[in-house]
Amino acid sequence: MKDWSEAFSALGNPERLRLFLLLVHQDEAGGLCVCELVEALGIPQYRVSKHLGALRRAGLITNVRTGRWAYYSVACSQPAKDLSAFLREALPASKVTDELEQLRKSLSLRVNGRCVSEKR
Repeated sequence: MKDWSEAFSALGNPERLRLFLLLVHQDEAGGLCVCELVEALGIPQYRVSKHLGALRRAGLITNVRTGRWAYYSVACSQPAKDLSAFLREALPASKVTDELEQLRKSLSLRVNGRCVSEKR
């Protein structure tokens, strides 16, 4: 029950919910880096990083480091899987259309599937 309580608490913040929704709807991208999330949401990097930390501590997301980049994706925990499935249905991609459009632009700039933010 503690896992669920922490998950709901983490998603109680609107910016964290938007972050999680982007990760849910772009899970096939192989993870999203902080700079891509910053561009998609239009909020400062320090706030995105802070919110990602809260989502990670709640067990909803995980990250993989590749060089100096960290790529975030939905975790394999049961609460994360269940909430992800629920949110796909309850809050479809149409609820975050602008953010997803900006995110897709950022993803189109990747080279070999990896972020190249310093080359922009």
